[in-house]
Amino acid sequence: MMPASVISPHFADYRRHVDELVSATVAAADPEAAVGRYLRREGRTLWVGRGAEAEAIDLDRGRVYLIAAGKAAIPMTTGALAVLGADVAGGPVVTGGAVIAKAGGLEWPAGADRWPLTLHRGGHPLPDTDGIAGTKAVVELLADTRPEDSVLCLISGGASALLTQPLLSLEDWRKLVEVFLRSGCTIRELNAVRRAVDRLSLIHI
Repeated sequence: MMPASVISPHFADYRRHVDELVSATVAAADPEAAVGRYLRREGRTLWVGRGAEAEAIDLDRGRVYLIAAGKAAIPMTTGALAVLGADVAGGPVVTGGAVIAKAGGLEWPAGADRWPLTLHRGGHPLPDTDGIAGTKAVVELLADTRPEDSVLCLISGGASALLTQPLLSLEDWRKLVEVFLRSGCTIRELNAVRRAVDRLSLIHI
């Protein structure tokens, strides 16, 4: 006899039930939508987060910069800019920023040429010169910020390879990463090494 606590599937057709579960999971993980759920603009205030823990940013207090890095950098940026919208004069709220995306990944969406952002491509999972150049642009941009400015950082998986300033030569760093990738080590173990040989120590974010 089946226990009373067992819950029957929503659909008699199990395959349809599984398809619905997969579709809901993929939709929940969509990076553009996910960013949109955690940002909210009310007039000249940008709310970051949800509920009582949300942080308010006064858009009139200083400049707003956007940094995005990772395999989902472009859709995350799209989601953030859709929320930020324009200022009272019709121009972008974001003063500037930099996006580092995976080489060969998603393209800029239509209209992105009007964004005050620079797009950089980098190698993943092995870092390359383009990723390091993009990282240099991010560091220089952040060095130009003032205390009253706000920086919106959008970080996704893959950022630790794309946003990097290795203390080793690039050739040695690539060889070391490749050895670890082939070893079957976990991402936690690889990131422990990254913390020791990368100036940015991205994993602490």
